[in-house]
Amino acid sequence: MHGAVECHTSDAPASSKLKGTALHSHKTHLCGCCSAEHSDLNTEAGYDCENFTLRDDWEMLAASFRAKQVTSKKKRKEILDETGKRYSVMDELTGWLPVSTSAIDFMHNFYGMASHMFKEILIGGYLLDADGWRRLQDVVNSIQWPSGIGRLPSNLGENRGLPKADQWRRWVNIQCTVLWSVWRGEDDRIRQSAPDIPSNAKARPKFERNLIKIYCVFIYASLAEWILAAKTISKQEVEHGHRFLQWSCQEMVALGIHLVPNFHYSMHYPQFFRLFGPVYAWWLFAHERFNGELEKVNINGHADGHISKTDNLLTTYGS
Repeated sequence: MHGAVECHTSDAPASSKLKGTALHSHKTHLCGCCSAEHSDLNTEAGYDCENFTLRDDWEMLAASFRAKQVTSKKKRKEILDETGKRYSVMDELTGWLPVSTSAIDFMHNFYGMASHMFKEILIGGYLLDADGWRRLQDVVNSIQWPSGIGRLPSNLGENRGLPKADQWRRWVNIQCTVLWSVWRGEDDRIRQSAPDIPSNAKARPKFERNLIKIYCVFIYASLAEWILAAKTISKQEVEHGHRFLQWSCQEMVALGIHLVPNFHYSMHYPQFFRLFGPVYAWWLFAHERFNGELEKVNINGHADGHISKTDNLLTTYGS
């Protein structure tokens, strides 16, 4: 019997550790898929997909085995700083490719971006005053959700955050409608000027607080999610959806909004759609749900292997 790891998916920190690439906090190497540097993250270069210099799987494997052969931490760090690669035992597997085999998980990545946009733009930019948050909560609570999907908490305007990725998915589905309801004027058009920044604000936002431009950012993001997070998708639809995502990121750079590595990583979605198909085939919603179910299993304090319920549960999930 022969086997191979066709696709590995995990969140960004775990993925970097497993495949042996530099972590996102590395001063130079930002991305395990291309040669982008940290200095590119909040510039146009970080989202200019057509001009990315993509990493080569075989060069990465060569760097990995160079790192394996040296014996000092200093030499290994030099190789990491030069190539963005450290040794990983996964590189010993036949057929394993550290770039092509490791997909960027859409769940952690995209809905992590949605969370960042909510916190960095809406909250950090003071784009909603007290009345705006109250109206946002009223609009969210007035929505009649289909019975087969989760709902958002009734106190979103008070807590101003969501704990779960599936809730961020629901928010992305409705964010354009909600923000239009909150930001529209008497003529139903989005007004340009944002609310005044509170005098007691801990930190003043450094980006352009133009509500019309910011609303376009949210529209592009919602359109990208609507197209890309589908059960079936064509090559043309991937290109179309990713173009909206690219526009959203480029517009945020132009506005001066601070972006985190997830935004650059999302620029590499198309290659993983081509390799693995629709996102439903490789995102981690199901696996996270299984983890949640396992956490609920009562093992009765037994740590010596007498956990038949857990064994049965694992057998069920594995079958």
